[in-house]
Amino acid sequence: MIQRKIIISYIIVILIGSLITGIFSYQVAHERYIKEVEKNLMTVGHLIEDELLTFDDSPDLNDIAMRYGKVTNMRITFIDESGTVLGDSSQNYSQMENHGDRTEFIDALKYGHGESTRYSSSLETHLKYIALKVA
Repeated sequence: MIQRKIIISYIIVILIGSLITGIFSYQVAHERYIKEVEKNLMTVGHLIEDELLTFDDSPDLNDIAMRYGKVTNMRITFIDESGTVLGDSSQNYSQMENHGDRTEFIDALKYGHGESTRYSSSLETHLKYIALKVA
């Protein structure tokens, strides 16, 4: 009987230890994943910025958003300084609400870039947002 209690105690300790290790490992992996997503978003943003700076006239921003969105499997949105959407890779941009109150947009205007994580009502999922100010 005592031997059985000892075995059960060991099993419980092992299960608790495994659970704690699993939770910790998940947190570390999730943080690394988020950092990698941020890095990829910034890279794509800078690639788009470089392309935009090569145009002498006004480019078709919706076309560029659609092209990059398809290639990268990311949502790309172009917004003017007032928050009006000028192009989007996932939605009809002319029917989208003003983005002027978005945290990442406000920070991008102030500091050159901004980021946030929030629920997207149009896509019905949580997304990581990165905004870059393009001169």
